[in-house]
Amino acid sequence: MIEKNSQYSQIVNEHKWFDKKMTNIVKLYRLSNFFFRKGIPVLPFLIKWLIRIIYSADIPYQIVAGDNIHFAHSGLGIVIHPRVLIGNNVTIGQHVTIGGSMGKYGVPIIGDNVFISTGAKILGEIGIKNNVVVGANSVVTKSVPNNTVVGGVPAIKIREISDKEMSSILFKKS
Repeated sequence: MIEKNSQYSQIVNEHKWFDKKMTNIVKLYRLSNFFFRKGIPVLPFLIKWLIRIIYSADIPYQIVAGDNIHFAHSGLGIVIHPRVLIGNNVTIGQHVTIGGSMGKYGVPIIGDNVFISTGAKILGEIGIKNNVVVGANSVVTKSVPNNTVVGGVPAIKIREISDKEMSSILFKKS
């Protein structure tokens, strides 16, 4: 009888590898991040470049991302700085950039239940708190408080959003 490999079981259980809602780009990111955290030197780098070639996205293995992260349209054109922190239940549209600003060390921290629309740019040492919607093509350079919709260039507060509204945006049934 073949015994189950405990490390393999840990990977499957820790990241729910066989969740049908998880896209392949997220699976590849999770795998590269797992190898990075285990100190395996070459595989994370190779997987990052595989993501770059297949999906035209720069999803570094160093980012820390929570559960239920979703990259719209298989992450096409997404660029994320390696030190970015991303919370749970985050949807990132295609052609989004999340990173630092020239000459400064800090990078954005994305909270829980955040929807970042197509083409948005989130730049600098800022916090996108919980239950936030970032409008399409917005340029966010200042922190965004909880329960807020922002949009524009530069992004400004458009309105507040309730938890119920946020749930309907993030968990639409297709």
